[in-house]
Amino acid sequence: MSELEELAAKRMRMLRLGEGWSAEKLSQEYEKGGTDPLTRTTIAKIESDRRRIKAGEVAGVARVFGLNLADLLDPDGQKVFLSYAEQDRETGQQVADWLRIRGFRVTSANLPALGAGNLGSEERYGIDTADAYVALLSPGFLGSPRCREELKLAVRRKQQLMSVAPAAGFIFVLRVADTSDLDDSELRPYSPIDLPPTGEREIEVALSKLGGGIISEPRATGAHAKPQDRVQSGQGPLDHGEDLDHVLYNLSSPAGSYFWLVTSPPGLGKSTFLEQLATKIAEATAVTCPAPVDLHEEPAAVWNDALPIVTRLFGIEQSQTSEADYLVQAAQKIDESGQLWLCLLDGAELLPESTVTQLRHYLGKIHRMVEDRDNARLAFVVASRRTDGWIGLYPNPGLSVVPLGGFRPGAIQNALEGLAADMRRTRSPAELREDAAIVHRVTQGLPELVEQSLQWIKGQNWLAIELLETSKAFGETVSRYVQDRLLTLDSLLPGTVRSDKSEQRLRALKRALRVLVPYRFFARSHVAHYHEADHSLRATLKDASWTLDQLWDAITGMALLYFQPDDAWHEIHPALRRLLFRHFYAAADERATAHQDARDLNMEWAAEQTGREQIVVMVESIWHEAARLRLSDAATMGKDLPTFVGTLSGGVRKSPQYTEVELRNYAAQRMRNDDELQREIADPDLFEELVRMILMPGPQEA
Repeated sequence: MSELEELAAKRMRMLRLGEGWSAEKLSQEYEKGGTDPLTRTTIAKIESDRRRIKAGEVAGVARVFGLNLADLLDPDGQKVFLSYAEQDRETGQQVADWLRIRGFRVTSANLPALGAGNLGSEERYGIDTADAYVALLSPGFLGSPRCREELKLAVRRKQQLMSVAPAAGFIFVLRVADTSDLDDSELRPYSPIDLPPTGEREIEVALSKLGGGIISEPRATGAHAKPQDRVQSGQGPLDHGEDLDHVLYNLSSPAGSYFWLVTSPPGLGKSTFLEQLATKIAEATAVTCPAPVDLHEEPAAVWNDALPIVTRLFGIEQSQTSEADYLVQAAQKIDESGQLWLCLLDGAELLPESTVTQLRHYLGKIHRMVEDRDNARLAFVVASRRTDGWIGLYPNPGLSVVPLGGFRPGAIQNALEGLAADMRRTRSPAELREDAAIVHRVTQGLPELVEQSLQWIKGQNWLAIELLETSKAFGETVSRYVQDRLLTLDSLLPGTVRSDKSEQRLRALKRALRVLVPYRFFARSHVAHYHEADHSLRATLKDASWTLDQLWDAITGMALLYFQPDDAWHEIHPALRRLLFRHFYAAADERATAHQDARDLNMEWAAEQTGREQIVVMVESIWHEAARLRLSDAATMGKDLPTFVGTLSGGVRKSPQYTEVELRNYAAQRMRNDDELQREIADPDLFEELVRMILMPGPQEA
């Protein structure tokens, strides 16, 4: 579970306990939103760190409590000023620690960072910029001149906020000792929360009431600033556009494909895709679509037996006497519905290939039982990080594949349009396109990063959006995501059992990734080259007790790889590769040097290749050089890149399998199909000139 997921889980529990709700009550409230259920068992697993919370679930929980996504995910939460007497220091520090773990930024005049001594200004205390003030009510507090002065400043701050937000609360009181015999009238209007001296559960409930109250308050932006409006659910929809429409069209068509595999590395929104598909198919055609079966929520025993998965997909009680009875009952359910029956399966990377094969066999039998019915038919969409067992015609029917990418710029622009409306900002279509392009460049369309960027834009009041592309912003958002989601055992060593060498092997894979991410395509020869040239890589392999072949096997098993029907080359998912490349090579000159080194190695290998392999390596060399020039001296690209391409074009040679003309045509085709290369060149006329040089080399190139 990433740090953001852990934070969201802690805040969910805090909000639930603060409301006095059981897990069952939260589950019931969650379902009222019309989304897929969040069961009591799932809530318990999330709160005990036994299961990660998904982005859609975070949004759903936020909606239940009238909050937005950032309220549960933002690690820089509300700034809280904690006021307590010196004799309550131990309790005050415990309260501060509890709040900090849940993302609040806690300050106090008692803390060493602010010092003690004489009373200072509002700025010294931080009350003037706080989002909430918390008083630890006790006899010591009431007898402390400093605490009394802090309370006066807090009341003044509350009045300032109320002038622009009449419902502002700001002042919270946590009663830590009996004050019934003392004059605490100044604090009685603020409904004190009693903090018991003992009882772990009782203490957690009291602090959850406090934290839940604070998190529901709008943030303050300055001494006299209006609290920021929240990002509402009215922001434009974020969906997978063409991929979603393609699957929807097929499922809605009598002649379409009904069995689909949605595949991608982690973080690209497979679960969200299934949720959006379920919603949109119901709008497009008559359908029965039970809630997706998420294998992450099922016991491990289910992963090794396909029959229980079938029963869950069709809502069948496991009481039949034979395998055939279950399959017949599933077919009867489809037949009785008289319409499309869509089964959705998530987390299928957990299944061994043998279970996948058996599941396909069962679903194929059910499909054949109903395929001649007029309207009743079976559809199946499965989401998985891996393709093992899902590819191929048999067991019949075969699955069509959707290699999922991130959100496209158009989807991001739709979301920005909705955000602009919520914020009452006027943005022209051209400005929105430019803003969407910035968000896409920074996030590569990864759903979680796009959501964070929208929250960042909201927090900045849509000012200086170009700052998203700075190294500072990248480090605070994207690099943290890379560390928490991509460079983990779950992503780099999926399905392996943790051992005493796990951390060393993780370091070895990170080192290998660092040398591979400059390349769009790589083979074992790349790893072998760096194994020989890079002492650090050899050292990490030795620590991991791995051979070069074992490292290669681990690399080809990473969850970050892109689906490719052709296994000649391996490829890290393009969106993730670009994020990893900037993560590992933070400075522009570092990235330019990495491209130069990769270009030189490709050119060295191109001289040794024949047939189409030489063309693949040649086009990659052109891309590396264009990227290097873009980073280092874009003004010279119009002169330097044709010179470089001319040299490469002169080296194209026929092979026993292909004529020179065939190879040149293949090179031109690869270049014209290469969007990433064309974006780096960013000049259509120059690009066409380069294609002509490949197709028809001049005398100096022949």
